[in-house]
Amino acid sequence: MKTNQTILGLIVIITIATIVFLVFSLFPQNPKKTNEIPWPAKTQISSFEECVSAGNAVMESFPRKCSDGDKVFTEDIGNTLDKSDLIRLDSPRPNEAITSPLTIRGTARGYWFFEASFPISLVDEKGEVLGEALATAQGEWMTEEFVPFEAVLKFDNNQASGSKGTLVLKKDNPSGLPENENAMKVPVLIGDTKSASGTVKKPSYENIMGFINGNITEIINAYSSKKPTNGQWFADGFGFTSPNSVYVDFEDGHYLFRALLNCTSIENKIICTPLAVFEKQKQWWMVIEWTDEQKEYPIIYKWAKDYEWER
Repeated sequence: MKTNQTILGLIVIITIATIVFLVFSLFPQNPKKTNEIPWPAKTQISSFEECVSAGNAVMESFPRKCSDGDKVFTEDIGNTLDKSDLIRLDSPRPNEAITSPLTIRGTARGYWFFEASFPISLVDEKGEVLGEALATAQGEWMTEEFVPFEAVLKFDNNQASGSKGTLVLKKDNPSGLPENENAMKVPVLIGDTKSASGTVKKPSYENIMGFINGNITEIINAYSSKKPTNGQWFADGFGFTSPNSVYVDFEDGHYLFRALLNCTSIENKIICTPLAVFEKQKQWWMVIEWTDEQKEYPIIYKWAKDYEWER
């Protein structure tokens, strides 16, 4: 009798397990929606430059800061702040694009000079010296106060065109002793006005809008299979995030997208490469306040659910 009950119990357990298996196999709890669109994964941002290129707002502090959600990235300005009580650079500024001949101006404490001068060099990312010059005092240098200086540095614009470099302003050290060494190091962009295919310059607002209006469908289709509900996309928002990076908002009266583009103008021909396209959240709307008449650098505001302005 007990044997029969055991066998019966096993049969019941096996039957229940089989039914559960079939239910979960035939009727999944979270079926994939047929209209679900595989959006590109959000690019992992790890630097100030990537944060700016992604269309995030930039805080005009010194150094500048860019916020990507809960992460804040700070622009690399070398050790200019650390050395500001010894030497100050007025021109060029950190991360400014430079070409040869480069005029360098600033002020330095009198003891930064020796015989009214100190050396300056431009090095590339590998540490190779591209050019050297002597900064000369523009006043009495035998003082502990700040003294104006000026230098003209020449280098080959094409040698490291479009790459990053560093200006090194060294304290003159006639003793040669390591403990007397000191230098300010300032990041710059080297000779980025030329390319092998011709002259490259910042594209104009009108040129970019012309490209966007003529290529809206291709830009959207590169990242999404959504079609406009009324047959046509419209560009209703635009702004520069850096000299060659722009964002543009598209809409069709129902869907709303933001595209990130990298644009250059070569020999009067505009070239824009889509970097990413994201569907915008409906509770956020972007309003642009231009900081200059040329519409080069916008301040981006977000209109939140509670109708308060956020910078």
